[in-house]
Amino acid sequence: MVNDIPLETWNKTDESTVLLSLNKNNDGHSKSVYDAYQGRILILFLAFTLLIFTFAISAVDLWSDLGSNDGDQPVQSSLHPIAIVDGHFSFETSEYLVRCAPIVRCDSGNKYRTANGTCNNLNNPIWGSSNTPFVRLVKAHYSDGISKLRVSSENNKPLPSAREIQIRLFLNKQSKIPDKNNQLLMQWGQFIAHDVSNLAVDTDGRDCCLYGPDLPSCEATIKIPVDDPVYSEYNKTCMRFTRAMTSNNYSCPLQPSTFMDDASHFIDGSQIYGSNDYIMTSLRSFTDGTLKSVTADDGQEFCPHSSEESPSGANKYFYNSGDSRINMNLGLALFHNMFMRFHNYVAFKLKSANSTLSDETLFQESRRIVGAVIQHVTYTQFLPIILGKNYTENIILVDSKYDPSVNPSTSQEFSAGAFRVLHNIVPAQQRLVDSNYTTVRVINVTDWMNRPYLLQEQSSNFDNLLRGMLYTGGRSSQHSYNYLISNFMFHPDNSVIGTDLLSYDIQRGRDTGLPPYNKMRELCGLSVAYSYDDLADVIQSDDIYKLEELYDSVNDIDFLVGALLETPEDDALVGKTSRCVIGDFFRRSRTGDRFFYDNDAEHPGKFSKDKLEVIKSISLDHVICATSLVDHLQNNSFTKIDNGWYSSMKWDCDEKYKIDFKPWEEEHCSN
Repeated sequence: MVNDIPLETWNKTDESTVLLSLNKNNDGHSKSVYDAYQGRILILFLAFTLLIFTFAISAVDLWSDLGSNDGDQPVQSSLHPIAIVDGHFSFETSEYLVRCAPIVRCDSGNKYRTANGTCNNLNNPIWGSSNTPFVRLVKAHYSDGISKLRVSSENNKPLPSAREIQIRLFLNKQSKIPDKNNQLLMQWGQFIAHDVSNLAVDTDGRDCCLYGPDLPSCEATIKIPVDDPVYSEYNKTCMRFTRAMTSNNYSCPLQPSTFMDDASHFIDGSQIYGSNDYIMTSLRSFTDGTLKSVTADDGQEFCPHSSEESPSGANKYFYNSGDSRINMNLGLALFHNMFMRFHNYVAFKLKSANSTLSDETLFQESRRIVGAVIQHVTYTQFLPIILGKNYTENIILVDSKYDPSVNPSTSQEFSAGAFRVLHNIVPAQQRLVDSNYTTVRVINVTDWMNRPYLLQEQSSNFDNLLRGMLYTGGRSSQHSYNYLISNFMFHPDNSVIGTDLLSYDIQRGRDTGLPPYNKMRELCGLSVAYSYDDLADVIQSDDIYKLEELYDSVNDIDFLVGALLETPEDDALVGKTSRCVIGDFFRRSRTGDRFFYDNDAEHPGKFSKDKLEVIKSISLDHVICATSLVDHLQNNSFTKIDNGWYSSMKWDCDEKYKIDFKPWEEEHCSN
């Protein structure tokens, strides 16, 4: 059949005409010429075949390179600028999986999450579990390729001191523009950060400024300029900084430095319940599914007091919860106590709805509901404000499909970089507001760090602080941290001087090998900056000028520094690179979580339609109404409402914020 096709249609060269004419001759000369041309055709055919084969091999190699992605540039999905990478994360953690990962056996019939997050993914049981590595979106950046802090790409000199960057770029950028959001928004962000990320620090209490590089854990102390506008008054020239623990501290020596997440990577309430069975068991009362608590004289419940005494003196205590950072500030202590109360409230309601349930079932079902509520509040109330409503709806919540090929683990760039940009909305002060909406006390946030006992100092303080955070405007998103946390974090009782959080965050990025800002720009769809002028697409000109003074090369700029200087996107509070990295985590955390409250995964713990409707009706307002004496709330608990002009925009808890537990009654006691 091939002979029916004229040869000219295959080859329009002169040879084709000659060959056609040769077919009409039958003499010996023609035969020899024909044989010669036939040999040429064979050679051409073999050459062409070899060319095709070589091209195919090259294409396969290229595809393999894209799949393994062992360079700086990861493969991006069609949901650009979110960096969801098939196979990329397994590449970054493959050595851990081979050398150090525990063997885990799973029961696919389990209805509830494990405490440590194992067996969420039945094909990859340790994905997202506690004490496993943070994944990287871009390879680690160290000067020696292993652990030494980055140096200038221009001349191998040390990067500018983190404190010098703070002073020259950020410290004087303090804006008091009123914010439409209240202080609960910031606090929810920190509450969620502690749910999915816990980076242990290698410290034994020694002052690293006294030891310096003689101790490996102390080699990254922060140099303070001699003319520092704050610290020079106290003759302070060194800021303490201790390097984070690596996988080496977990009996898993890996290179380059690999960092472990002590929390489960899922949004599962681990900051309340703990990220392992030991902690979870220690927090349970084993009575009617409740968590342990202490009862104050007025009947209010609080988290158990820790056996560790506060350094502030007698009757000063720490709280005990699923995450030790509960005592870091009053807002965190407030949320931990609130959700301990909410768990016990849910357990009581379930017991009332179904008296046949055991303590174990009551505890696990209450935990399942509380975790679902935390997810629902995060994705429907928190993220639309942080990332923008349209972005959240069209990128993060675009579908509810569970994908077992998606690794939900927290990324290093999210934990040590992008999500820390939100420290720019931490307020300097908080108010305690009584039931008459009168401010009864104003406190500096830095004066009450690791001093949580103020919540119980007076019986009304819990509700007064909650009311104050509800009705006080937050710090507007801006290119700086507030002045107090920029100078006086964690100061001891006998001194006003403390730590600079922004310097600390910049240095932690270097410690954990975060890529420079230019690499993150490229990852998130911005053009690579070949000069400082190329930064003008997202950074203001006066800031670009200061960056050029500080850094020897545009390729040296720290990720956090560039991200903090970016102009916020659309209706978001963060710029493009931060939104890209934050969005990446929350998209993967939803898509890669088999137990996520509203996905389509079929498993024994999937909520029934009626129960899911109840979960979706619950907001943070419902939690506040169930756990406090605050009795009137606005429609969105992250929005500031003035009690004078807009008091009519608030609803009574008994009228609007009741939770329906009917689907959990005895006749509906299945999923």
